[in-house]
Amino acid sequence: MLKKIMKFISLAVALLAVCVLLLPGTVSAKQQSSTEIQGEIDKMKQEQAEMEAALKELEKQQSSNRDDMQAILKEKDLIDQQVSILNSQILNINSQIAAHSLLIADKQLELENANQALEVMRKLYKERIRAMEEGGTVSYWSVLFEADSFADLLDRLNMIQEIAEADTTRLQALEKSSREVESAKSILAQEKVTLDLAREEMEKKQVALAQKQEEASALLLELLAKGQEYEDLVEKSEEAMEEMQEALEAMELKLSEAQKREYEEMLRQQEEEAKKNQTTESRPTYNKGDITWALPCDYNRVSSPFGYRYHPVTGKWSGHTGVDLTPPKGTPWNQQVPIYATRSGVVVYAGWDSGGGGNYVSIDHLDNYKSQYMHLDSFVVKTGDAVTIGQLIGYMGDTGTSTARHLHFVIRHYEYYEKYAGRWSWGWKPLNPAEFIDFK
Repeated sequence: MLKKIMKFISLAVALLAVCVLLLPGTVSAKQQSSTEIQGEIDKMKQEQAEMEAALKELEKQQSSNRDDMQAILKEKDLIDQQVSILNSQILNINSQIAAHSLLIADKQLELENANQALEVMRKLYKERIRAMEEGGTVSYWSVLFEADSFADLLDRLNMIQEIAEADTTRLQALEKSSREVESAKSILAQEKVTLDLAREEMEKKQVALAQKQEEASALLLELLAKGQEYEDLVEKSEEAMEEMQEALEAMELKLSEAQKREYEEMLRQQEEEAKKNQTTESRPTYNKGDITWALPCDYNRVSSPFGYRYHPVTGKWSGHTGVDLTPPKGTPWNQQVPIYATRSGVVVYAGWDSGGGGNYVSIDHLDNYKSQYMHLDSFVVKTGDAVTIGQLIGYMGDTGTSTARHLHFVIRHYEYYEKYAGRWSWGWKPLNPAEFIDFK
């Protein structure tokens, strides 16, 4: 997927390089038509949509990579905790094994001393018995035959028995002590074996955990590298998107210029054709800078000027966006009053205004100016028509929110202005028509 996205970005950059050739200011033997430029814009927008989709997929993978890194970090943290606990357990069991080794050594020494004492006792016991039996200074026979009386004989026999029992008891005690020491040593040795086995198991776990640690660290490094790769790709994608947007804006500007050029050529041709056919009446004109404006009707009496006024229908004070022109008093009600285009342009709307304007026509003069004609009885143009200065567009009427037959004439300019209190934005600002046409 990363390779595919990188390939796509490379193609997008190549496309942008081609688009540079189409930007305004490029030397060309033939100017492109608006249709050709629109085709290029459509292709660029399609490419832009694909770039946006690729960027979203890239950001999705980047997010997934971050999630994977978080998961690996948690897993590694858990493994590190397990390793720490296991190391503590191994240290503890090593201490126990060392303690058992010392105890076993002590018991071994104690056992050797006990066995040595037992051996000495046995040897002395045997020597004494042998000396008594083999004619030493004291023997059983001498004890028996040297007795003065039967009572003395019994006393001597009791004494020999007590000596023998004492020796036997001592030997038995030594043997018992030796067996206890041997048993304790055996128990300690068995416990040490158990501890050794436990340590071996822990060391195996330690090796396994160390391997997991190594694998987690390697995977984390891989994810970090991939994350950096994602960061670089996202940055390149965003740069390509910005360049694409700039190229699109430049192409749209070129399209606007081409459309204006074509409209002006169309209007010029229509004006020439209208002059040949005499379809355009000669109208009084007024110059405002480099722009010529014509009187929109034969009558220029202003019954309600531009600006703040008392509305005759609502009974409230409000802003009046244009001027109201009315025919002279005494004009028959059934006499049609023609309304003419005050400048050449394109009809952007011809229809009903639900906001109170009744039948109205709006003409875009293609230089950030519009003129609007409201409360018409009827209109003879339709949306999309190109009109020339002084061309008939309809007839004065009393439609919409109106108290009498009149023309509500509006001039608007597209600019940055305060639409509402404290709110500035681009829009069609209404201007005072009296600044462009000399109403008398």
